[in-house]
Amino acid sequence: MPRHDFVVGQLVKWYEYYADGDIVKDAGTGVIVDAKTHFYKSTGGSVYEYTNFEVYRNKNNDIITLNENDIESL
Repeated sequence: MPRHDFVVGQLVKWYEYYADGDIVKDAGTGVIVDAKTHFYKSTGGSVYEYTNFEVYRNKNNDIITLNENDIESL
């Protein structure tokens, strides 16, 4: 079961950060166009999952891949 409430077609506010992850480089509105959930297994045997979202950015006229921490619902 997904750990997020985002769906394809949803309007969101996105944030793009510098490499240190603390300072916002750019932000704007966009639409989620795809969501891909990935699974990986740690060396200890635990299975983890995360979801990446492809977001169409209105002001940049492009698509960027972000995780659920980099977007919020509008």
